[in-house]
Amino acid sequence: MKSQKERSRSIKTKIIFFYNKNSILIRFFIILIIALWVNYYLLPDIKVPSNQLERIEVDNTTYIDLGYFNLNQNDIGSGEINTLFWKILYLGSGKDKICFEKNNISNENTFSASYNQGEFFNVTNKRCFNILEEEDKITFQVSYGFSITLPQNMSPLSRKIVNKSECVWITGENTCITQEGMDNAVTWVLQPDGQVYLEANWAHKFYKFLFIFFSTGALLWAFSRTLQIIIYGWFKK
Repeated sequence: MKSQKERSRSIKTKIIFFYNKNSILIRFFIILIIALWVNYYLLPDIKVPSNQLERIEVDNTTYIDLGYFNLNQNDIGSGEINTLFWKILYLGSGKDKICFEKNNISNENTFSASYNQGEFFNVTNKRCFNILEEEDKITFQVSYGFSITLPQNMSPLSRKIVNKSECVWITGENTCITQEGMDNAVTWVLQPDGQVYLEANWAHKFYKFLFIFFSTGALLWAFSRTLQIIIYGWFKK
């Protein structure tokens, strides 16, 4: 029977043989795993909430000013690596996309949106629009669900014809809630159940990951080279 020392030597030999045979793949997967960890945990793709962006008024319409994407001195001095990635690495070739996302897709609260004065659409999960290169401003509208409880002595089906100017909340093509209706209600609760934000498109996310992948390889090479210099000296090849 083989001794413990011989078995250990045999296992070590098999490991060395396996590594030598698959060294390229092993090194590739080590770099890939580290790069994925950096990309998704250390430097995750950022989402910029729309309420953090500057707004401008043009012809009674509120727009988001896309001047946010321009790199400035404050960005450089902030030390926010993700922001610098966004504005230098991949936003230099585009303005990416605006997304409308429902927070809780399992509930029945409604979340509707309109982008650049288009038709309203119901957001059931997540919907994004690419921001065109030539656009310097964008606009959108959102409509959230609400709940209203009427007094017990008032029929929920009772309605009366009102002027459009009396409407506070449009609930349908021919229906709305007035201030009088809200004042007479027992409870009236707005239920915001969505968010609007800017994020990178898939091409730009890929460019970012590619940069991180090669940077990871370069750092690992520099680390291994440093160890070689420490252990074997400057001129050891």
